[in-house]
Amino acid sequence: MHAAGELSRQVLELTGGVGADQALVCAGVADALTQAIRATATGGTVVVTALVPRSVDHLAIAPIELQRGQKTLIGSAFGSISQRVAIPEVLAHYTSERLKISDASSTRSNETWRSTRSAPPRRR
Repeated sequence: MHAAGELSRQVLELTGGVGADQALVCAGVADALTQAIRATATGGTVVVTALVPRSVDHLAIAPIELQRGQKTLIGSAFGSISQRVAIPEVLAHYTSERLKISDASSTRSNETWRSTRSAPPRRR
């Protein structure tokens, strides 16, 4: 995990101070959610898919950060689908080779991400 605030600072630096349009939080750590909210642009959306331990009962986010930033915070469990239906479907696609996991490898994703770094930041 990044030091407190480091991830959001890096995102803001990479986007020329604008922030990300969307953030997907898959780490079950409260600080990941806090940093995602702070790293999103005005009007941005944060989707939380991770399970945060029950011992976490608050976030270090002032409501004004959401209100002034016009940010949206959404919780989503399993993409809001039924895992009893979706997981067998995904496995069937994978075993029939219709779903090619290697096409979504992190190396390829990183190359795509690096190619977008040269694009000017999106202004709102």
